[in-house]
Amino acid sequence: SYFVSQTARQAGLTVALSGLGGDELFGGYPNTFGQVPQMARALRLAQALPGGASLARSLLGGPKWTRVRDALAAPASLSAAYLTRRGLFSPSEAQALVGPELWQAAGPALDLPGHVAARAGVAAPDGAFNWISRAELRTYTHHQLLRDTDVMSMAHSLEVRVPLLDVRLVEWVLRLPAGVKTNHATGPKPLLLAAIGPDLPALVRQRQDKQGFTFPLALWLGGELKAEVDGVLAAVGEAGWLRPAGLAQVQHDFAQGRVHWSRLWALVALGSLLADAAYAA
Repeated sequence: SYFVSQTARQAGLTVALSGLGGDELFGGYPNTFGQVPQMARALRLAQALPGGASLARSLLGGPKWTRVRDALAAPASLSAAYLTRRGLFSPSEAQALVGPELWQAAGPALDLPGHVAARAGVAAPDGAFNWISRAELRTYTHHQLLRDTDVMSMAHSLEVRVPLLDVRLVEWVLRLPAGVKTNHATGPKPLLLAAIGPDLPALVRQRQDKQGFTFPLALWLGGELKAEVDGVLAAVGEAGWLRPAGLAQVQHDFAQGRVHWSRLWALVALGSLLADAAYAA
């Protein structure tokens, strides 16, 4: 977002439109809108069979499956299934980072499924689609995407407007039956495509692969930034903000290629924020 905003500003723009909200409102994330209901069904089935959850947990080894193992240990719900896709750290991983005492003292503040459920509400009888939309809009979009867009665009004095998040549009689309917004024959976001119609070139409407870009953060964090990463996390552990053993485990798993770089990056960002706050105090 920072560099896209920078490029737009350098091109002479002072106001830009963003499609933020389109995926969350109209179902543009197949791995979320498709896999969360599948995971919820799998969790319910495993827990309905005698010994099913325990057997499944024993078969799913390694850091890659920690979120699923934790979901199997909790009551089956859409919230638990959603966190296997959107959660950065599973409950057990978070507890290993903060320690059992703080985890116990924090109580409801660290109830991640409860946090999601309180914002997404109860799923309607026609399926999980609208529930997932609400969860995406009220957690991922609200907590991360909007803040990211606002801060990074304002760093370049660029005003970004989000027409797809107009309150009236959001409320209207969320009230529509899920079936109106899904059509596997035409691909993701069929309602949005139908609304735009011929105003959108066929080349764009019929494109199946979503083009994005990212920076090689995995290479940087394990290469030229490794010394800085190690220093930040060592300071976090020494200050007692997070447990050194939990931090070391994430570092080890990242070095072995077992976890995504975003977990290590999140801890570095948190550590830097805590250090700045302590310095300011």
